[in-house]
Amino acid sequence: MDPLLAEENLIDKRWFVINPDAPESFFNTMIAMYRIMDKKLYKSQFSNLQDYLAQRWNLSEPQGRNFGHAGRVLTFPQEAGIERDVLPTNVSLLLAVKKVSEKEGRTYAETWTKVVKYFGGRCNVVASDMEKAFKEDPLPPPPAVTLTKTATAPATPPSSATPSPTCPVPSSTYSLRPRKVRVEAPNSNDQVEDVNLRPLKVRRKNIAPSTESEYNTPAWLYAKIKAFAGPNGIDLDPCWNPESLVEATQCYGIQRDGSFIDALQLEDWHKSDLVYVNSPSQHVQFWEKIQLELDKGNIQRVITLSPMRPYASWCGRLIGNAMIGMLKKRVLFDKTKAAQQRNPGSTCGTIFSRFVAYVDSDETYPMASKFVEVFQDVAFIPNVNMRSHRVVEVACKSTQTGSEPE
Repeated sequence: MDPLLAEENLIDKRWFVINPDAPESFFNTMIAMYRIMDKKLYKSQFSNLQDYLAQRWNLSEPQGRNFGHAGRVLTFPQEAGIERDVLPTNVSLLLAVKKVSEKEGRTYAETWTKVVKYFGGRCNVVASDMEKAFKEDPLPPPPAVTLTKTATAPATPPSSATPSPTCPVPSSTYSLRPRKVRVEAPNSNDQVEDVNLRPLKVRRKNIAPSTESEYNTPAWLYAKIKAFAGPNGIDLDPCWNPESLVEATQCYGIQRDGSFIDALQLEDWHKSDLVYVNSPSQHVQFWEKIQLELDKGNIQRVITLSPMRPYASWCGRLIGNAMIGMLKKRVLFDKTKAAQQRNPGSTCGTIFSRFVAYVDSDETYPMASKFVEVFQDVAFIPNVNMRSHRVVEVACKSTQTGSEPE
């Protein structure tokens, strides 16, 4: 028998589909695991999640949480109207959607829709390559510059043409997009063409990685936070490290003995009147956890330092519900000794502007006046030192008089 034919007889074309269809039971299983953990239904029969997973399903806690995370991702079709037949069909894909969504600041639906379009269909998606869908398309090599000459001068061959010395390529830029550059002709009789030149990449130096927890609140800003806290001080800092200036009654994060307390994995936070949060990343998870602790009554109010990213769902919700102050100056974080060893320099910034936000479980926001008093000189606070739109004023007057606004 022909060797090629012999090998081809062993091939089952069904396995050429990277992500085959999954039965309804797969989706039901993942979503059920998410609901059990999210609503803590296991507590009716078990003291903790670890015992429940081990005794009921013979799973470790990390395994069980992965299935719960996968189920959480599968809840987005109900909100986005995505059909079941185009959903991720294995746990690896679902966890990759979660990871990329958090990194890109997008909803699960936005991430999955873009990924499916990039790969040309659900069946072709590769979990490990999912981030490629969010990277800029590689730039083409710069074309040769050609100048169309008049009949009095010979045309320059395209293969030997080079950019004119009178139009140098920009030596530095932060944009990776092709730009059209006007090429100056050697004399007035020459015609001019627009050509696309690829600008050079410049590495941003001294920018804090968003995933590191070794970049601390600067002294000038902590002084404001401390003034806002008042004589009672800060009760909890869930993102602390020993070199931080923050003084709190209870601290999670890196401890003085080198151990690490993960605030996101704790079932209940320390009972606190005021919490200060400067999370290094994982903003989605931190704000979900903060809201959960507020709902449970474990914490009463929060003051936070966050990046201004209103296009991200977590940030949009925060801006819409909190009292905020958009800082007037760039925040340069104080680096820990470990961070300085990797990248010299005592401070570093980020590519995002920052804002402080005050969230309170009390709908009257009793510390609102204190927030204005402390931060109005260093931040723009809506309706305080920013122009208030006249429609709001007219609406308020009409409510008081009982008449319709003009």
